Amino acid sequence: WMAEWPTVRPASNPATDEEWKALTRAVAQTARLKVSVAGASLFVSAPMPRERLSALGVGDAVTEDDDSSFRGQPTTLRAHCADVRLLVERFGASIGFPADIMNDLSVAGWFHDVGKADPRFQQWLAGGSDVALALLPEPLAKSALPGGTAKERNLARMRAGYPDGYRHELLSLSMVEDTDGAMLRVHDRELVLHLIGSHHGWCRPFAPMVDDPQDDVVELDHEGVRVHGHMRHKKARLDSGVSDRFWSLVERYGWWELAWLEAVMRLADHRASETEAEGVK
Repeated sequence: WMAEWPTVRPASNPATDEEWKALTRAVAQTARLKVSVAGASLFVSAPMPRERLSALGVGDAVTEDDDSSFRGQPTTLRAHCADVRLLVERFGASIGFPADIMNDLSVAGWFHDVGKADPRFQQWLAGGSDVALALLPEPLAKSALPGGTAKERNLARMRAGYPDGYRHELLSLSMVEDTDGAMLRVHDRELVLHLIGSHHGWCRPFAPMVDDPQDDVVELDHEGVRVHGHMRHKKARLDSGVSDRFWSLVERYGWWELAWLEAVMRLADHRASETEAEGVK
């Protein structure tokens, strides 16, 4: 299949600025491209046009964005965390992970989305309505509202007062990190915290910088463990421990095994969200 990819090879090694500019133009003009620089090959696929995505029934929300929480099928936070915990356990058993790794994946799966208990996030899932928020019997992970357009979702977010770009998984990390009882039966505390913080692709090694104007405490009773953390958790700071944790885990597990563990966690979250949206259990 590689023969089907057009090849661009800069004349010099390393490539000059002009050659890189020509390479950039070539990437923008083709759907598939094989780039060869310094003896290495990189395969590039251009993003699929939005109209093509729409024809395939795919909206503009992606799995790594909080907009993907709008699926038109309500799912409670408790149920979603249980689904992800079950799937990481199944995936881990199929792969043959040792018992201690399996346990840590399970704990990370159970706590990964507790940051969605943020009242502002819950109001966003309720369409931005404080009345609808008050009527929720328990916290949600997925909204009953359909995805709609990005403009509609953004309007609901602003009504709820949820900061643009704020990451629920970083609040999850803060809540678990600040709660002693959440980590009583784990083998590798640092691995569990990293899997929670990185399950949407961040914290490898840096967390995104978003300043939260509020500093309220978010609390959640999660299967008997009362987790809590500050909205203004400062996880984007270089001294927060997030990036140091990533590098220490790379040294402990190696590049590929750590990425493998992250992939199991992230794919379990994806598959759980898909089945919940389809009403499949």
